[in-house]
Amino acid sequence: MKANAADDSDGIGAWNTISVRGSWIETTGSEDYNGSITDSVLFNGNSGTVIGNATLLGDTTLAEGKTLLIPEGTSLTVGEGKTFTNRGTVTVQGSFSADGGTVDCTSHSGGTATCAAQALCDACHKPYGDLAPANHTALTHMEAKAATTEAEGNIEYWYCEGCGKYYSDGTAATEITKEQIVTAKLKPQETATPTPAPTEQPTATAAPAATVQATATPQPTAAATPAPTPKAVPTIPQTGDNSSVTLLFALLLLSGGAYLGMAASKKAKQ
Repeated sequence: MKANAADDSDGIGAWNTISVRGSWIETTGSEDYNGSITDSVLFNGNSGTVIGNATLLGDTTLAEGKTLLIPEGTSLTVGEGKTFTNRGTVTVQGSFSADGGTVDCTSHSGGTATCAAQALCDACHKPYGDLAPANHTALTHMEAKAATTEAEGNIEYWYCEGCGKYYSDGTAATEITKEQIVTAKLKPQETATPTPAPTEQPTATAAPAATVQATATPQPTAAATPAPTPKAVPTIPQTGDNSSVTLLFALLLLSGGAYLGMAASKKAKQ
């Protein structure tokens, strides 16, 4: 329904009461009808507002240059088999649904883009526009971890699951690479090889002094007195002549006496 009137004049008037329900109303006036319009869309000039829970009962077009606000607590539904054509700007604070109808939207608006996703249009719920690289909705803070000889460590950093990027600060102003967050393993400490203690050389032991054995002064050895050489006694054959025997015995006595005399003489000389 369209109601035209002069400026500062009511587009719709009545002597008693006004009651409008389930309509799309465009008027040149600025009236709100004090609650007399329910479950409808009311335009004052180029600005429209949904009142209550409105349903479009026919094909409807939001012309270019016009805006439509669906306030919080209200809703706008496109009736089944009907088409809502959007060439203006729709701002949804409440709810908007096709509910079996069709939304032909070429002028997208609303929604919020992130670092990983485009904004969704409030009217047709389709993505549009560019990403917002500075709008991170899944930024996770990671504490610094010291490296060890067994594992790498890392610096303090922030990671965004949305765009998969790393940042050195909580405002995600400075992007860094994955390699920059890693700190290398520590090198194993070299164990100093102990210097062997000098081997104590055995103290030279003085050779024992030679023991001088006292040599006894040889005593003169008394010359042994040679034993007398026995004289061979000739065997005298037995002849039966005793005179020979007597002679022989006499010779023996003489020789023995001579020997004794020589021995006595020698002893006397000594």
